[in-house]
Amino acid sequence: IAYKSFDGYQEITSEDCIDKDCRNTQLVAALTKSPGEPLETKAFISAILGKYNVLLAGGTIPPEPETARVRLEETLGTIEVPYCIPDQGCDEGVHEFPFSETSLFERKFSDNRRIIVLTNVIEGIRYYFSWEENGPSIVFRNYQYPYPDRKIVCLEHVLQKKP
Repeated sequence: IAYKSFDGYQEITSEDCIDKDCRNTQLVAALTKSPGEPLETKAFISAILGKYNVLLAGGTIPPEPETARVRLEETLGTIEVPYCIPDQGCDEGVHEFPFSETSLFERKFSDNRRIIVLTNVIEGIRYYFSWEENGPSIVFRNYQYPYPDRKIVCLEHVLQKKP
């Protein structure tokens, strides 16, 4: 993952490779300007509540069917996206978004995609996530996933809402 700071915004770029098939992902996060239209955190979490099938986790099909969940509590929303690393165990992938410490920005595109950038601060550290809706598929990205070898990677989950 590469972080580049510019006047008013920061670029976060990552490269994900599976079997020599590589894909670049880029997130632009505003430092002084909005990267999109602001959204209210509780309203967004309320709109996406429910269970989702995990189609891909970290670029691979989960070995067993897995379910992601979006939950709403009184003071925070939670997105749970499990991830199992071969021969190293599983991570429940619980991401909490306290309403008082989370900012959301929405960008809509001409091809009907929309990306919601979520940022929050936990113990003084700012974290970046995105929720991309493109038809029935949703891509949730954690831009600072700590892989077991201590390398920070962009972990991507492809989800589909359960009926």
